[in-house]
Amino acid sequence: MSGLYVTHAQAGDAVILNAATSVVGQALLQLGGALRLRCLAVVRSHGAEADAASRARLTALGATLVLVDAGSLQVAAHVL
Repeated sequence: MSGLYVTHAQAGDAVILNAATSVVGQALLQLGGALRLRCLAVVRSHGAEADAASRARLTALGATLVLVDAGSLQVAAHVL
C-alpha cells in the first residue's frame, strides 16, 4: 500500500513522485505544476522508445526532471 504524505510545500520546493506514469502520478504532476513546485518524476524503464515517450508526456504535464529507473541505484548518485 502506498501513502500520500502532505506537507506545507511552497512554490520552488521540490517533490519526488515515484510511479509518475500512473494516473495518480500524472494528476500530482499537474497539481505540482499549478503550485509551482519542482517535480522530480521517477518511472520504470520500458525500453528506449517508451522511455522517451514517458519523458515527453511527463515533462508536458509539469515534471522538472524525469528519472528512468533501469534497476540500478546509481541514479541516486547523479541526483544527490
